[in-house]
Order: sequence, then C-alpha cells, then structure tokens
Amino acid sequence: MFADHFDFTHPLQWTVDGVLSEVECDALLERYREGPWLEATVNRAEGRAVDRTIRDNHLALVDDAALAGLLLERLRPALPERLMHMTLSGIKSRMRCYRYERGEHFGPHGDQSYAGGPGERSLLTLMVYLNDDFEGGRTAFLEPREQIIEPRRGRALLFQHMVLHEGRAVTRGTKYVLRTDVFYRDSPVAPRG
Repeated sequence: MFADHFDFTHPLQWTVDGVLSEVECDALLERYREGPWLEATVNRAEGRAVDRTIRDNHLALVDDAALAGLLLERLRPALPERLMHMTLSGIKSRMRCYRYERGEHFGPHGDQSYAGGPGERSLLTLMVYLNDDFEGGRTAFLEPREQIIEPRRGRALLFQHMVLHEGRAVTRGTKYVLRTDVFYRDSPVAPRG
C-alpha cells in the first residue's frame, strides 16, 4: 500500500480485528489497571493543560519495546509500506493506556504529527481497544462525513494524523484503549533518468 499525499476528503482510516488476543488484552489490563493514572491534558498555545470540557479521561504511560515490535509484526501486512514519500520505520514504544470511566470523553480533535529519530515523523495514529465490556465510548470520525467505529477487544484502529475525531462518552463501565503512533522515515529520492 502506498500513498504519496494525505487526502482529507477521503482520509486514511481502517481497522484490523484480532491484533491482540483476549488473553493478551487481559494481561495488559492486569498490568495497567493499577496505574499510576494521570489526568489527561490537551495542547494549548502556552503548553499542555487539563481541560475537562475537552477531555476528562486518565492515562498511564507505558514504555514497551516488545509490545511495539509485536504490534508492528502483526500489523505490517495492513500498514502502508510508504506514505508521503517516506518508508515505514516502526511503532513508537512509548504508549499511553487511556482509561475512560462513565461519563468521560475526549472531544473533537486531530492528532498531531511529530518528529521521532533523525529523519522520522509520526504519520498515523494507532489505537488498540483492550476491552469491550462497556457501553458508549465509540470513536467517531466527524469529517468529511460522520463514521462510527465500534470498540471491539483486540481491534486496532489506524488513521492518518490531523483527521477530526472524538472519543464519545462512556455510558456504562470503563473503557481501556492503548494509543501510540506509527513512524515513517525519509526515503531517498530515486534519480530520474
């Protein structure tokens, strides 16, 4: 799969079911459930800040190179090898586990691209739903037309950065989702001849 530009009228967005098994999801939940949980923040001109009108969930920071490698191995067939004239380089090992309790949400926003190692940029968001024993909490893409993604345990959701989306409020239970980024590296331009 290759895309040389992002088309915001038809944004890249897709799901891959069964990326993690129920046993793997349960093991991650057991590991993360105790936290420590931090209040989630949003980007502001003056820096990051808590703003519960936009986002009121909690997060745990997770550094897991083995999990990043496993996700890359399982998702590689579904990932574009090239995007924006860049080549797939990996999945970020610093992840966030988001916890949404009843009533918590993440309002409309677009995920930002950022630099990784030399010549690397994040181009795609990766989310993996760790459970589905809750109600509400759907991920909704708002443009160019509304599209709803049903959380399903072990399902990966991938999409290009800067697409307007939201995490709708959980109405019963607690939702857990793993969130990280897919990185691409500058590719040498082939000489024209």
